[in-house]
Parts: sequence; structure tokens; C-alpha cells
Amino acid sequence: MPSPLIDIIVPVWNNPFETRACLAAVLAHSPGARLVVVDNGSSRETERMLEEFSDPLGDDGLFVKSERNIGLIPAINMGLELSDSDCAVIVRPHVLVSAGWLAPLVEAAKDGLATPVIAKVGTRVRLASARTAACPETCDISFAALALSRRLRSEIGSFDEQLDGGEWCLRDYVGQAWSHGFRTRLCMDSLITAGEETVFGSEERLGSLARAGREVCHQRWGESRSYAVYFGAKTDAAGLEPIVQQLLESARKGHRFTIFLHRKQQQHFMRAGWDMLHTSLEIRTLSRFTATRDFVRQYQALACEVPAIIPLTGADGALFPEGVVAQSISEVSL
Repeated sequence: MPSPLIDIIVPVWNNPFETRACLAAVLAHSPGARLVVVDNGSSRETERMLEEFSDPLGDDGLFVKSERNIGLIPAINMGLELSDSDCAVIVRPHVLVSAGWLAPLVEAAKDGLATPVIAKVGTRVRLASARTAACPETCDISFAALALSRRLRSEIGSFDEQLDGGEWCLRDYVGQAWSHGFRTRLCMDSLITAGEETVFGSEERLGSLARAGREVCHQRWGESRSYAVYFGAKTDAAGLEPIVQQLLESARKGHRFTIFLHRKQQQHFMRAGWDMLHTSLEIRTLSRFTATRDFVRQYQALACEVPAIIPLTGADGALFPEGVVAQSISEVSL
């Protein structure tokens, strides 16, 4: 039998009613995809529901069971090992997909991996316009829904099962993707809704895993830093492309940048598409008539929110608020 183009992997642990709703939505809105269900040591009630759900699928479904809860990451890896598809999409049972969610997500993952827009149940989110559908790069991904290309899985392999089941495991995988030349994207025209997920393990154990994962990631990829960037009012944005590319490459490594722009600079960024390169490059536009005062206000608020923020200047004479010592971008190793 030929390999399917798309596998949708759903790791399940109890919550039969929520899981059934998730699986029903996946089947209804994912034409042509094969469903791969991983029963991660669920109760007999959930097991019966999965058996009833899986039996009619035939070749359109795979079902694998672990006799005990082996953890989220090993369960996901178990599903990935079963997949020989062009694209494998992880979907958690607390997620509901809707019409049109899959095709753009799979397209966005062609050069690596991609995550959709995730809305909480009961909230309204507007999908992308034609402009934002370009799918900016991102470091902020989630196991709620995540698409991985075949080439990425072949070169990088599975997720690290020694790390936590969330932030640090994902950050490590994004780091591996970047180091192998792959891209991680936010698909702005794919939308899912997510309820509260079930967490397995005590707070103490989860905290311990998170601390250990953080230490491992810092050793492998370095610690993420946050920067504030100001070019000054006299800087012509047309000459900033080398710096923008430098910031983009640094964002791919996990660093975050808040870029303060005057009105004409912001307009050039939009025309060039630089405002949609990466979700870790945040653009803040200064007031046309009170730009200096607005910059002081916005920067001070940002510094209170992110005390470790590092101020960077991109041009001689670009001054931060009084008392703030900024470094030149050209003198900093990003």
C-alpha cells in the first residue's frame, strides 16, 4: 500500500468524551489524511471508545496501545515511528479542528515544521488576510497541533524524551531544526481551538522536569535574550536590510527583539515584508508628532515588563531615554 500524504497523530490518555469530539472533528475536516491513534495507557472506558471509533476506519486509521502511561513525548514518538507520510501532524485530544485547517498548515511545514493559530475555546480570532498568509517564522510552537515534514523527521528524528513535555522539549527541537537549516513557521490561515489539557504528574515532578529541561537547553543552545532596538529618526530604513537579516538569524536562535520605528521606517518595513519575517521581531511604531516622548514612554514600560531587556542602537546619535546605556548592534554578538 502506498504511503499516505498526511498522518494525523493523536496521543490519548483518558477523557473519552473530549477525545471522541477531537477525533470526530479530525475525520470531518481532514480529507485524505490517515488517523494514527496512540492510546497512552488509558482506562478501559476510553479504550472501548477508541476501539469502536477505530474499527470502521480500515486503512485510513492506525491504532497502537501502551499498557501504561509512558508520558506525552514517548507517546508522540511512538506515533511518529509509525508514520511514513510526507507530513505528520500532531493533534492533542483537547483540540478541535475546523474546515480548512489542514491544507495551509501542511503547506507551511514543507520546509520544516509549522504550527497553526491556536484560540481558546469561546474566543474569536480573525484568520489571516492575503498579506499575513505568508506564514512568518516563529520559535513559539505547541504540541496542541504541530506539523512536521518527512525530511525534517528523517534528518532530526524524534523528540528528546528526557526533556519536559512542553516548552523546553519544543525549544530543543526548534533549535535542532534551525541547526539543520529547517524553518519553523506560524501558519496564519490555519486555526484550531483548544480547551484545557490534562496534565499527568505532580506539580513537583513537572517543575523538576522543567528546570532540568531549561538547563539542558541552555547548555545546547544558549539562553534566550530580549533586546530593544532603536535606529533613530534620521536613519533611512532602505539601508537596514543587512541589520534586519542579522536580527532574523538571531531570532531563529531564540532571541526576541522589540524594534521601535518612526512612521516612515515602519512603512518601509511593511512594504519590504520585514514586519512578517518572524514572530520574535515585534514592531512598535512611534507617534508621528510626539515620537521622542512616545519612545520614552514605551521603552520604560517595556523595561518594567522585561527587566533584563538589552537596549541596542542601530545608528550613531540614536539616543535611548536619559540614563539608559545602549550598545551598538554592530558591536554585539547576537
